[in-house]
Amino acid sequence: MIIGLLLLGGSLIQGEVIGQLEKNFNAYFSNSHKIIGYLRNTSEKPLGISFTKWDSISRTDVIETTNRNEKLIVTDGGGTAPIIKFDGNLNNIQHLKNDVNYIPFSFGDNKRTLLIGSGGGKDVLFALLGGNKEIHAVEINKSTLDAVEYFKDFSGDIYGNPGVEVHNQDGRNYIENSNMKYDNIYLSMVMTNAIENTTYSLSENYLYTYEAFEKYFDAIRNNGKLSFMTHSTLDLSKIANTGIKVLLDRGVPQDRVTDYFVVINGADKEHQNTHKTKVSMPLIIFKNKPFTSDELLRIRDTAADQNREILHDGIKVDGIYKLLAEKKITFEEMIDTIPFNAAPITDNSPFFYRHTKWFPREISLVLLGALGVWLFLYRKYFKNKDGVNAQTYFIGLGIGFMLVEIPMIQKMTLYFGNPSLAFSVILFVVLLSCGIGSGLSETKVMKKITRNSPVYLISASIMIIITQLNMKTILTLTNQFTFMQKAIVILVMFLPVGIFMGMAFPTGLKALKRLYGSDETIPLMWGVNGIFSVVGSTLAIMISMLFGFDTTIYVGAGIYLILYVLNPLKIQNV
Repeated sequence: MIIGLLLLGGSLIQGEVIGQLEKNFNAYFSNSHKIIGYLRNTSEKPLGISFTKWDSISRTDVIETTNRNEKLIVTDGGGTAPIIKFDGNLNNIQHLKNDVNYIPFSFGDNKRTLLIGSGGGKDVLFALLGGNKEIHAVEINKSTLDAVEYFKDFSGDIYGNPGVEVHNQDGRNYIENSNMKYDNIYLSMVMTNAIENTTYSLSENYLYTYEAFEKYFDAIRNNGKLSFMTHSTLDLSKIANTGIKVLLDRGVPQDRVTDYFVVINGADKEHQNTHKTKVSMPLIIFKNKPFTSDELLRIRDTAADQNREILHDGIKVDGIYKLLAEKKITFEEMIDTIPFNAAPITDNSPFFYRHTKWFPREISLVLLGALGVWLFLYRKYFKNKDGVNAQTYFIGLGIGFMLVEIPMIQKMTLYFGNPSLAFSVILFVVLLSCGIGSGLSETKVMKKITRNSPVYLISASIMIIITQLNMKTILTLTNQFTFMQKAIVILVMFLPVGIFMGMAFPTGLKALKRLYGSDETIPLMWGVNGIFSVVGSTLAIMISMLFGFDTTIYVGAGIYLILYVLNPLKIQNV
């Protein structure tokens, strides 16, 4: 009874403390790189936060500003999605037709639209203004939908509109399991780096991969549209090149491929003159057929009414895409010519915001820092050959384990449709299976086997390779399973891998004691393994960026195989 009261009191006190921290989280409110700090330097001054919710994905706030016609939904202080004031009468929001986002809905067939990352519902208004009668709005963040529901009197209950169907799930996961055809699929800055972009290069985004584009093109009707609102010319180039690559692979002639997309500058001409920003928030629209002269005329008229510039269409083809259309360069040569990383990304390496052709500075610094700590330890403690051999074993385990675990987690993000769920499931399975393996290493049978040979190392390598070779087929066949069913699939698939990987560390520690006759080396090897677990996690990202998740996993399997062959702890002679 007493313990229960103490726990209850502690939780209440903790909740009160956390609440106070949230209200007085000054870094969140004063940081100029967060949206509140950013807004203080604009004409729309922040007035305060009227809604806050935490969930497994993010912190979601609604910020009131001096613009009384909208409220801003803010995710983790950076990404914004407006809730527009709407009373249900489309005549009262005709001013939205002056927004570049309206252009994809201003021409062609507009009966059924898919909005991926629908946010606060503004894109729904564009679709309604374009005459859509059936709108599927997909939003992964439940708190964003809750915020719109909370302010439904302000938004005209936009998600409750009879023609709107809301889906709370990842957009890629939704389209993977949908058989519908759409007149328009629209993505408007689904992942934002407009305010803070330094670490987004390390984030995976499966909405912009080559495989995702294939799904989008499959899901649009004959003469359908696929539209993207982007942040900058860097994002625009990567999206344009991905679409071009998919179209070329679908048989579109290279000299005609530039007729299949249109690009409009999001910054109007007045904005360009005032802020000296040539291109900002560009919009790109693809079709599965060439744009007709009537469609191009309609787009040009709408852009002219909005005082915006057409950057590319079937008539105006400039720069490197003109060389592509004239067959003076191939697609691969075009990619190599572009000074930044504008190559299409794939599900195997979905780092959309990695615009550098090398590695992000942050991850290079982490790698150098970890290696610097190891160098210090090496010079101070490792002076004999046996010490170097022992170190080799635990270095290999630290790197190999992370080269397998990190990409496995990332690959499961697409499978579960939620990074938090993927991380939770994989982490649980890894800890459980490795714990089982560690326990089994203490049994009499395994002690006898591992005393004579590090067979667990080659077993881990073989199981990693077998799992990797069959993973795509298994995930494809079970993609429509429920969450719990998918979790069971992952448990069964990874259990053998984790068991053998889990045997390696405790067995190595026991071998150390037999080699040196004391426990003095064990803490040092714990440290070495920890340092190279950091090295391994950074290498996992680096290798995945250059060669993909699959290669990273195979390299991890190779390290376990090399450790078996080298047998640095000389287990068979102990």
